[in-house]
Amino acid sequence: MEETNSNIEENEIKTKLFATPVAKLMEAQKRAEKFAEEKEAHNTCKELVKCVALTRIIYGNGHWRLAQAFANLAHSYLMLQGLPVQAKKHANSAKYSIFMRKSSPLASTEEREIQSTLVTIYYTLGVANLMQKNGKESYCNLQKAERIMEELQGTETTGFRVSERDLMAALGRASLQNNKLELAARYFEKAIEATISSGGETAPELISLYQEMAEMEQIKKNHEKAIRCLLQRLLKNISLRASQSTKRHLAWIIFRQLMLWKTTVNGLHEQGKESKPIAFSKSHLNRSKIPAEILMNRQLRDCILWDASVWQRRK
Repeated sequence: MEETNSNIEENEIKTKLFATPVAKLMEAQKRAEKFAEEKEAHNTCKELVKCVALTRIIYGNGHWRLAQAFANLAHSYLMLQGLPVQAKKHANSAKYSIFMRKSSPLASTEEREIQSTLVTIYYTLGVANLMQKNGKESYCNLQKAERIMEELQGTETTGFRVSERDLMAALGRASLQNNKLELAARYFEKAIEATISSGGETAPELISLYQEMAEMEQIKKNHEKAIRCLLQRLLKNISLRASQSTKRHLAWIIFRQLMLWKTTVNGLHEQGKESKPIAFSKSHLNRSKIPAEILMNRQLRDCILWDASVWQRRK
């Protein structure tokens, strides 16, 4: 039995030692996908570094597949580890590899893969610049990604690393960073439409998008509109019987908006200073200039009051 196990281990070692670069690349790609699913950021990037090295050995420096390997590594550094400097470095290497590749006839499927890789490159550069507060450069790169994605719509392109929702949301944030509020609103609305289309009316990703919409209205001093934006989502979740945690999360965000609105209406929000916590009760809710949706919907009102009591206990 021991001898059999020893032979099996020996054969496995020989297989690994004498495996072709193509076989090793395929194994590294599988491991990278597995680690990414398990949210093991370090191991994912480690395997993708191997993919870059093996792709260079197999295809050489002047091939688009090397650009694809660099783009995947850059995207993972950004999304899994939140490292914009490393992400930009590898994304620029990917861009250089694509534009300096040898010009030779390509199949239509390969052309679409190159375009898909460019979407990943420009999205990664855009979000990396966004993280570094470089709004103009971010928007420029994200716009390029948007144009390419639009060109690929209606084709049989699959395997996008970047979803339409993520791209539209990033464009909204970049517009917000550039103080283009109306443009940001349009992109956030597109992101919301894409999320509903792919995940339904109760998709968890909608919460952060509605929150960003509300924050944008805050910047414009439209506190009532910010609250109504969030109310729309909470009322929809109640009607669609969304999970209790989702409703609580939204109610908590709305409560924070109400507190900000209350301090503004009462003239307690001093410029450059945080106002002191204010007791928030049902009697105040009934007296305040708060949208009728709250007062008329008992379930919604109780959600917000419950979160108010939690907030006050935390203070």
